[in-house]
Amino acid sequence: STEGLERSKYQSSTSRALNKGMKDAIVGGGTYLTTNGLDLGAGALILWYGGTVAMQEPDQLSVGELVTFQLYWAMINSGYKTLNSMLNNFTRAAGAAQ
Repeated sequence: STEGLERSKYQSSTSRALNKGMKDAIVGGGTYLTTNGLDLGAGALILWYGGTVAMQEPDQLSVGELVTFQLYWAMINSGYKTLNSMLNNFTRAAGAAQ
């Protein structure tokens, strides 16, 4: 009957949508993990290396200069994350429009 055909079409469509949503979630989670891990790693590396230089050779780099550099780094990184988020939103909107 037509009801059985429509039910199978509906189940097929929802199954495909679920699979695509799951893939999107997995890839999005992996991207989030990678970018945040690199961000935290870069921040830790900056503070570790800068702190080492500031403590061993204070005439080359002061603690204040290190903090200033870290604040600039955070501002640039925040702008980059905002831009990346906007591009992701545009990509999702384009995908949803299809």
